[in-house]
Amino acid sequence: MKKLALVFCVLISSSLALAEVIRIDIGQSKGSSHSDLERRVYHLERAVRQLQDRIYDLESDKSKPVAANMWTCSLESMGKVHTATEPTQMAAKAKVLKICAAASNAVHCDKEDVECGN
Repeated sequence: MKKLALVFCVLISSSLALAEVIRIDIGQSKGSSHSDLERRVYHLERAVRQLQDRIYDLESDKSKPVAANMWTCSLESMGKVHTATEPTQMAAKAKVLKICAAASNAVHCDKEDVECGN
């Protein structure tokens, strides 16, 4: 009966705090009762599940661009360095030239001086 009450209390508390972060404490393996060990295993399983869910969410987040596929171009003009990062080299070049022209004058922004890399 005590085990049933313990399981019931744990289930109720877990359903009330679904977003609660589970913290694992290091326990004593000697002298632990069977119910204490069952409770610890239950908390460990919940913590592992939380970690799995978080990892799956992070891995499936496709909204962030992959840094390796991005191009960064820079252009030094009138003592200032202008940079732009875009998915393609052509887009990054065009953007850095536009930034340079807006900061000074397009005459000082030569497309031959643009350096790009990814």
